[in-house]
Amino acid sequence: MANVSESVYGWAKVANVSEPALLWGTNLDGYARDVFQQVPTNLLSIVVLVVLGARLLLGLVRQLLLPKPIPGIPYIEVSAQSIMGDIPAMTEHIKATDGTFITYLRSVMERLNSPVVQVFMFPLGKPMVLLGDFAEAHDMLLRRENEFERSATLGDLLLGILPRHHVHLPTGPQ
Repeated sequence: MANVSESVYGWAKVANVSEPALLWGTNLDGYARDVFQQVPTNLLSIVVLVVLGARLLLGLVRQLLLPKPIPGIPYIEVSAQSIMGDIPAMTEHIKATDGTFITYLRSVMERLNSPVVQVFMFPLGKPMVLLGDFAEAHDMLLRRENEFERSATLGDLLLGILPRHHVHLPTGPQ
């Protein structure tokens, strides 16, 4: 049987071996079987800490990049878990049905069975809220226009046709 003298923290000095080995990493002849014995423990600890730190950092960055849904408005759960949002589902819808962006938005409203839904069309951007109820949209546009800000997306869509139109201005007294 090998001459083993225990030291602090469960390490042992094995006879005829100059490096410390884990107790469960030695055989009866005193030869180390542990794979990590040749690597200094402080280097191994540094590698483990770097790997764990990188994993934690990547997880935090992913959480920051995920779309942030508006509470209370229905949305597709899978889209909220993807950095690209609804873009992959929209491209598949367009390929499968030979549809358009508008037909995709309509299919989302039908799928969620709600007149108000949110979709994530802009990576790293805010969700797009869709209102499919005519009476509510009519009321918003005619009677409650001061409660809502003008959309920059609409201005971007009309920029080529109407470059100096008032739709590009923010809502306000001017």
